[in-house]
Amino acid sequence: MTNAHLAAALLWCTGSACLQIPEGPVQECTADADCNTAIGEKCSEGVCYGGPPSGSFAAVITPPSDRSDLITVEIPNLTLPADGDLSTLVLATPSRIGGRVEAYCAQPQSCEGTSIAATIVITRAPLFPGGTGFSTVVTSKDGLPRGSNSFSVTVPRSTAGDPPYVMSVVPDGNGALPPANGATSAAEQAPPMVLQLGAGTDIDTGTLVLGSAQSQVITGSLTDGASHLLQKYRVVARGRLVAGGAVTEVSTIDYTANGQYSITLADGTIGPISIIATPYDSNVVAPRLLLGGLEPRTSTRVIAQPANTGNKLVITIPIEGLSTGGAVAPVAGAHVILTADYSPLVNGTASARLSVETTTGDDGQAHLTVLDGTTFTGLYKLRVIPPTGSLLGAIYDQPLVLASIGAVRLPPRVALRGRVIDGTATPVGKLSVTALASVHFAWSELDDAAAFLAEIPAPTALTSDDGSYVIYVDPNVAGVWGHYDLEFDAPSGVSIASWVVADVEIPRQASLTTVTLPDTVLPDSAYLHANLADPGHLRVSGGELRIFAISSDSSLCGEVPYPPANCVIPAQLIGHAASDDTGFLKLVLPR
Repeated sequence: MTNAHLAAALLWCTGSACLQIPEGPVQECTADADCNTAIGEKCSEGVCYGGPPSGSFAAVITPPSDRSDLITVEIPNLTLPADGDLSTLVLATPSRIGGRVEAYCAQPQSCEGTSIAATIVITRAPLFPGGTGFSTVVTSKDGLPRGSNSFSVTVPRSTAGDPPYVMSVVPDGNGALPPANGATSAAEQAPPMVLQLGAGTDIDTGTLVLGSAQSQVITGSLTDGASHLLQKYRVVARGRLVAGGAVTEVSTIDYTANGQYSITLADGTIGPISIIATPYDSNVVAPRLLLGGLEPRTSTRVIAQPANTGNKLVITIPIEGLSTGGAVAPVAGAHVILTADYSPLVNGTASARLSVETTTGDDGQAHLTVLDGTTFTGLYKLRVIPPTGSLLGAIYDQPLVLASIGAVRLPPRVALRGRVIDGTATPVGKLSVTALASVHFAWSELDDAAAFLAEIPAPTALTSDDGSYVIYVDPNVAGVWGHYDLEFDAPSGVSIASWVVADVEIPRQASLTTVTLPDTVLPDSAYLHANLADPGHLRVSGGELRIFAISSDSSLCGEVPYPPANCVIPAQLIGHAASDDTGFLKLVLPR
């Protein structure tokens, strides 16, 4: 679709007012000659289809939620035809993975042999670089006798050469609090499990027994600085169940009421591991304890809380900032987190973290209960996440001295100002603008800071009738200067392609208040169409097609300090559409 076609389709206003966006493309052609045939466009039902962007693309087709007989399909190499006709895209029938989950029993004659409740997460790596992959969750039912499956779930068919499915089995009842009424949860009886499943049409895992006669057991006690036993703690081990995988819980849970604990490690746990003891008594303020660097084998470990933690102390931290009028005002709805990390220099001694959090009320005050002992008093650090839509920025790990608490003023954000126009220099109004921390920004932060960055609500704005917008972002977080992707999206049903201005860098100027960006020129829109069908060639309504652009430039992996292992640039979603009642769909891509 050319710029001239775009201008016509958007139904511009006259005079000083800007465009009004219709709910779809108006008729722009009656014959192929009305379209740009030089780039492959063809006229169909009044729309010039074709002339797609160049590059490498992939697609994901998702069936409607009420079609359990169909499953998601990934197309790792998608060719965008010059005439925009993707023809018929066929959804697939699924494979099925089923089995049952039991806890190991040392004395089978005394066990009922019934299944246990567990949450099962099945994932598969993406079939194209930077894709989202596949993930599904299913629940294993408890109390089912042997001879019956306790779970069954559908997944895409897997063939030789595809990445394996990874199944994570986590027994239920592993929450922050122990089960009610003194019951024993599945998580207290059995450790988690991770296994890989190869290619196959339907896969029966058989009976998955969590734990075994060879499972390693770590026992011990929790004590305070005076060697008194600590009560009401949740104890678990953390480590890896897959080489190079994420750190996760790798043992049974013990909700110890008397200070003695015993946890069973999952078979195949990869060291080193850490034991984490977290208090669950809401009436007690106490640190979480961590004993790390352990080998995953049977042993006895005493975990001692540091001395001189002190007594409970209620503090109030006023959170404030400058209003739009320049006056100092309280900030309501801010998420306030206060932490203190004690890390002893002696090996074999537990580290401790005290963490408390709250949300400010209308008066902007954060009321928190902390410990006043010398172990923590010099270690408190403050984090503040502003409410959604705030013009004020976040605070990360700002030291806080209990003896001299004053009002904490949130820093102002930087205003990104710009304008959106089309290829004919006509302003485009009513577009949503969202500023997302770019991959460059996220991969420049350490893990903890990157997680904090992800918690900050993404600011949004709307372009005015003259195409202008202003959006407020944090200039830096945790000492790292910001990089943002600006996403421009039209209202639902409007035939304008989404567009991303990638990696907008904030100038490294401490006193900066405004960054004026060059005009964002929306590219021409290219229309594509397709039909969704099932394997029986019947049309499917309510399915979704998503098209991704695959990055061919991996230089960022060598430019940032903390790229992920096996660094791959995420694929970018450039267009999506749902099929109508006849199975037909049309989508618009940026050219």
